[in-house]
Amino acid sequence: MKKSWWIVIVLLLCPFVFACDTPLDGKAYTISQDFCNKRYYIPNGITIETDNVVINCNNAILQGDFKTTGISIRDAKNVEIKNCNIINFRQGINLRNATDADIHDSQLLRNFIGVHIENSNGNHFYENRDVSITKILKGINSFENHVKYLNKNLEGDFCRHNSCNEKTTEISMPVYQHYSLAKILEAAIRKFIGMDAHSLQ
Repeated sequence: MKKSWWIVIVLLLCPFVFACDTPLDGKAYTISQDFCNKRYYIPNGITIETDNVVINCNNAILQGDFKTTGISIRDAKNVEIKNCNIINFRQGINLRNATDADIHDSQLLRNFIGVHIENSNGNHFYENRDVSITKILKGINSFENHVKYLNKNLEGDFCRHNSCNEKTTEISMPVYQHYSLAKILEAAIRKFIGMDAHSLQ
């Protein structure tokens, strides 16, 4: 009887565990999203204007019509974009006044410009591939960004003020994300009861 109840609970929870979202054309997202692994025609792209948002495309294809930007990050920090296939946009990804963003494990294909960075500092691009029509990356007044592609090297003025082609997996989230939940809880308990907590060092 107990096993039957567990089966019922699992079946009830499955829709929540495996739920995914459909990207909405032109939408400005303020909370994290897990997109379904499908192909989407979103000619106006999507925008993130809020801190600490994670967009996981789950290898979905976001397709435009060469007129706008696929994913825009504006006036935000600690945004993460991952597992996206962004194709046929004027700009694949646009960062404006963005800091500490992580963009990784994505494909930028057949966009006029792969990434446009303006007034944005300390962002990380890694484990991405780019096949742009005109330019891989355009940077304006942006410094201390870290960019490495899997299929090509960057060169030029942008690389004078930013890190190019160097291996980086550094991300902007707090350092404790690299540790298990058990380690985090253990350290918190030790600190709470006044013990010397060095488990995260």
